[in-house]
Amino acid sequence: MPVPEAYATLLDQEVKRLLERAGIHRLALERTEQTGIIFLDEIDKVAIKSGSGGGPDVSREGV
Repeated sequence: MPVPEAYATLLDQEVKRLLERAGIHRLALERTEQTGIIFLDEIDKVAIKSGSGGGPDVSREGV
């Protein structure tokens, strides 16, 4: 197989593989949006309290 033909074949295979992966990600997002449950554990530990300096360290309060 000549190089230009092999390149075209490999390019076509890679495009198909990437499109399949994008389809899988889209389907996963759709299913999560429709039937998924997302847990936001410890969200209060990363939220900025009013009146605080808002430093980069996560508060250990309540732990």
